[in-house]
Parts: sequence; C-alpha cells; structure tokens
Amino acid sequence: MLLDEFARWHWDYDATLADDDSARDFLKENWGGDAADIDRYLPSVVRAELAPDDTLPQYAHVQPGSSSLQQLGSRSLRALARSSDKWLSETCAALADLRLTLAKAGESSAIASAQWAEPAYSAATIAYCDSDYVSEVLDNHFECVNNGGDATMFQCFIPIATERKAIRHQFGNLTSMLQIIGALDRVLTLISS
Repeated sequence: MLLDEFARWHWDYDATLADDDSARDFLKENWGGDAADIDRYLPSVVRAELAPDDTLPQYAHVQPGSSSLQQLGSRSLRALARSSDKWLSETCAALADLRLTLAKAGESSAIASAQWAEPAYSAATIAYCDSDYVSEVLDNHFECVNNGGDATMFQCFIPIATERKAIRHQFGNLTSMLQIIGALDRVLTLISS
C-alpha cells in the first residue's frame, strides 16, 4: 500500500511499472525542484525502503527472475509452529489460523455494499522499516483523509438487511469479518512486538 500511494503522488504510474526516467520526467513537470530533490524521489531510491523485493510477491519484483520470496502453505506454517522459538511458533500458528479463517470466509463480504472501507487497510498497514519515506506517505495519507472535504466521521457504513434470510446471511458475513479481524489482529500484534 505504501509504495502504491507513493507512486500515485510522485510517479503517476503503477508502482510496478515506474522507472527512474519516466518518474524524473513526471516530477520535473509536476513538482519542480532541483536535480537532488528529484533524485530523492526516484523509484530506484524509494522502492528499497517502502517495498524491498523480499517483501513483495514475485510479479512485483524489480529484479527479473528473483525467486527469493516463497509463500508458505498451512502445513509449512504448522511445522514451523512446532519450533522451540516461542515468537516464531506463535507467529506461524497465527498466520496458519489467519489462512484458515480466510479460506472459511471464502468470497463472503460483510462490506460488499458498504461505503468506503479504508479503515480495514489503514489499520493493517505494515512498514518494512522506519524511514522518512514511510513517515511522509503515512502523514500525507492520513492528513488527506482527515482534512479532505470528502472525509466523514462514518468511514464504513454498512446498510442493515431487513428480510429474514438476508439478515441471517449478513450476520454470517459479519461473523466471518470479525473472525478475520481477530486473526489479523493476532498476527499484527505478534509481528509488531
């Protein structure tokens, strides 16, 4: 998320497609500044701090052919959870539980007809490292949300179903959503401690 937001503001491109030359042209045209200022915001400089290759899915890697990132399945996570290291054990178990919870929820969505569900991803933002770029993106993002004319106190309004069958379905979706939030919260608590 952080790299995507940075790309929208500074490169006018999808973060995976931006290159230094096109970003430099965009920055000169839209932001001005001297060469040193522009160089500070180029993809080759920023990407390593906001989204290093070892934290991205394979398709988003800057270095073609890089295969250092592998997704662990539930069995691998459960095997790692039997580790003697307490933090690793708890984190892998929490990740496996989150995968299971997501699989159980399937395509259900409690917020499918909701208005603006940004709080879900804002609360789950994980920065790879503390840096000026991370602070800038987060500060700009939340300042925009909180001071923009379109901001509202009710960031995610979900209409309540009124028919018996629809109510049962909606409560099932809400239950799945709360289980996912609980499992995600456990993972985020473990990796941030």
